[in-house]
Amino acid sequence: MASLCARGLHGLPEMRAGDDLAALILSALDGEALRDGQLVAIAQKAVSKAEGAVVALADVRASARAIELAAAAPEGQEKDPRAVQVVLDESVEVLRAERGVLICRTRHGFVCANA
Repeated sequence: MASLCARGLHGLPEMRAGDDLAALILSALDGEALRDGQLVAIAQKAVSKAEGAVVALADVRASARAIELAAAAPEGQEKDPRAVQVVLDESVEVLRAERGVLICRTRHGFVCANA
C-alpha cells in the first residue's frame, strides 16, 4: 500500500532576490538526507521571490484591458487593475477570464490561474 506524508520545513528565512533556494532548503533539512522516492515541493511564491520576480503595485500602470478585466470580477472579489496588469504582463495568452479568475499561459508554457 502506498502512502503519502507531507511536512513543512522550519527555519527557512523570508526569501529575497538572489537567495539560493536549494541551499536554504538543504540547510533547513538540518543534515537529514533526502531518500530515493522522496519529493520536495516548493511554493511558487518562494521561487518568485528568490528570482526577484516581485513587483511594486505603486509602479504599475493598468491598461484599458486590465481595468476591464478587474471590473468584471464578481462583487466581493474585486481586483486591483494594477494586479491584473501584472498578470497580463506575465502572460503570453489569456485563455479564459471569468468569475474574477484569469486562466493564462505563461512565457514558460505553463497554464495556471493568474499567471
